[in-house]
Amino acid sequence: NISSSGNISASGTSHHLGNNVTLGDDCDDQITILGTITASCDISASGTITTNNLYSNHITASIISASSGI
Repeated sequence: NISSSGNISASGTSHHLGNNVTLGDDCDDQITILGTITASCDISASGTITTNNLYSNHITASIISASSGI
């Protein structure tokens, strides 16, 4: 187990987080990722996904809203 009341950093070329991972404590938390997200399985959200650019070969959705063209 790792616990911290401050920042945690790691160095190296590869890091693996396995099993179930939770980022944040509630819906008011903001998680910022600088870089690319790659998924071998599904990506899902129970809230809003906000992005400047979205590239996809296939999108399946029940509701899509956009402020500009899709």
